[in-house]
Amino acid sequence: MKRYLILTLLLIQQSVYGQRILFKENYTASSGNFEVFGKYSLGAVQRSYCPLDFIKDTAHPALTRWASSPTGEIYWTNGAAIFSYNFDRQQSSVLADKIYNVSELVVSDKYVYAVSLNDNPDANPGNRYSSGQKMYRISLANGKKDQVQIPDGLNFTNLSVSNDGNTLSFIHTFNYDDQSLCEYRLCVYDLVTRNLNIVDKALRRNDEYFGSPEKYNSLVWIDSNKMLYFKHEKGKIGGSILMYDAKVRVKNIMFNNILDKTFTWFSFYDQWFLFSDGEHIYRTKDGINKEVVLDKNIQQAVLVQK
Repeated sequence: MKRYLILTLLLIQQSVYGQRILFKENYTASSGNFEVFGKYSLGAVQRSYCPLDFIKDTAHPALTRWASSPTGEIYWTNGAAIFSYNFDRQQSSVLADKIYNVSELVVSDKYVYAVSLNDNPDANPGNRYSSGQKMYRISLANGKKDQVQIPDGLNFTNLSVSNDGNTLSFIHTFNYDDQSLCEYRLCVYDLVTRNLNIVDKALRRNDEYFGSPEKYNSLVWIDSNKMLYFKHEKGKIGGSILMYDAKVRVKNIMFNNILDKTFTWFSFYDQWFLFSDGEHIYRTKDGINKEVVLDKNIQQAVLVQK
C-alpha cells in the first residue's frame, strides 16, 4: 500500500512538473534593450533573450503584450505590429503590421486575436473603455489579417479563446465612468454564430470583480466548452474559482478558498491549479496549501496546452 501511494504521488508530481510553462520575467529596461522569456519543464528552466533593438528608435519601442499558441509558440506586440518569436534562435519576425494601439492579445492554434483601441497611429489611443474598438484575426500560417465582427460598444480585458478557437471570453466594463453603477460583465462571444452571452456580473460598489487590466489572465478555457474564471465577491477575504459550461450555459463553484487576491495569472492542469503572484508560480488543489513551482522573478506565465 505504501509503495502504491508513493507511485501515485510520483505520477502526480510528474504530470504537473512535466507540463511546460512559458513565462516572462520582470525586467527593467536599464539592464539592456531586451525581454527575458523562459521555459519550465521537469524542474529545468531555459531562458531566451528577446532583443528589442530593432524597435527602440520607433514610436513604439517596447514589448507591451505577449501570448502563446496552444503548442508554445510565442507572439508579442509593441502596439503597432504583431511579431512571432523563435525561442531557440532568439529572433523576432513580423507576422502582421499596421495594427495600432493593441490592448489585448490571445492566440489559438490557427490565429492571433488582437484588440485595437484606435487605428490611427498618430492619435491618442485613449483608454481601454474607448469607443470604436476593433478586433483583428491574423493567420499564423500567412499573416493574413481580417476584422472580426463584434457587437458595438464593447470594451475588453482578460481576453481568452476556447481550445477549438470558436469562442472568445472577456470582461466588458459597463458604466465605467460611474463608480456607483460600474458593472463588470464576463462575456463569451461565439465567433461562428456571432452570439454574445453574459456569463456573470460583478458590481464595483460591492467590491466584486473578475480581473483587471493588470491581471494577465483570470479566464482559462480547459477545453472547447468549459471555462474557469476567478470572482471576488462582497464580504470575502479572497475569491472563488468557478467553472462555466458554454454548451449548457451553467456555472458552478469549483472551490472558494482562494485567499490570494493579488495573483496575476492562473491555469489548471490535472486537478492542480497553478498561480502566479507576479513573482512566483505555485500550485494548489484547495486554494490554501500551496507549493512553489518556480520562484524566479516571474511577471507573467502561460501553461502550454499541447
